[in-house]
Amino acid sequence: MATIPEKDPHWMAPEFTKPGQDVEHDDHVNLHEDVDTLIAQMETEIAAAGPQKDMFAIDFKNPKHFTYFLVVFASMGGLLSGLDQSLISGANLYLPKDLGLDARESSLVNAGMPLGAVIGSFLISPCNEYLGRRMSILIACVLYTVGAALCAGAIDFPMLVVARLILGSGVGLEGGTVPVYVAETVERRLRGNLVSLYQLMIALGEVLGYAVGAIFLGLPGNWRYILGSSVVFSTIMGIG
Repeated sequence: MATIPEKDPHWMAPEFTKPGQDVEHDDHVNLHEDVDTLIAQMETEIAAAGPQKDMFAIDFKNPKHFTYFLVVFASMGGLLSGLDQSLISGANLYLPKDLGLDARESSLVNAGMPLGAVIGSFLISPCNEYLGRRMSILIACVLYTVGAALCAGAIDFPMLVVARLILGSGVGLEGGTVPVYVAETVERRLRGNLVSLYQLMIALGEVLGYAVGAIFLGLPGNWRYILGSSVVFSTIMGIG
C-alpha cells in the first residue's frame, strides 16, 4: 500500500498572479508607501525633539540663505587646498637655509603634502561612510590646523616632513568630501554652479598664498608665519 509523504514544514504554496495583475507595479507602490511612512516618522521625531541650538547657532528666516552660508564655508576647503599648495613657494626662499636642508631634503618637504593627500584619499570612504560628510570635513579641518601649526614650529627636517604629511591628509580628505557635501546640500538647479565654487576657491587660494608670502617676506622667521597662516583659515572653516 502506497504511503502519503509527510508535508514539509518549510514548504509554501506557490503564489499565482491574477490575469492582468502587474506585480512590479504593486512592488513599486509598496516601496513608495514604505518610504513615505519612514519620512513621516522621521519628521515626527524631529518635531518632537524640538529645536537644538548651540553657542554658534544662527537663525535664518530664508532657508536659501542658510544653504548659501553653508556652501561658502564648506567651499573654504578649496581655499585651504590652494593656499597650502602655493605657501610653500614663498617659504622655500628661506626655509632650506634656516633648517640646513640639502636639495634632496627640500624636495621631500615639498612632496610631503601631495604624499599626505594620497593618505587622506584613503580616509575618504571610511570617514564618509561611518562619520558622515560634516564630521569628515571637521576632521579635515583638524588635520589642516595641526599640520600647519607643526609646520610653523618645525625645528628639523623629520618634524617638517611629518607636518606636511598631516597637512596633506587634510587636503586629500576634504577634496573628496566637500564637493559631495555641497552637491547634497543645494537644490538641483543651483548644484552645478555652487559645486564649481569649490574649484574657484582653489584658484583663489593659490593666488592668496602668494599674497601671504609677500606680506611676511620681510619679517624674521618669515617662513614660519607663511606656513602657519593657514591655521587662521582652517579655524574659521571649522567654526563655520
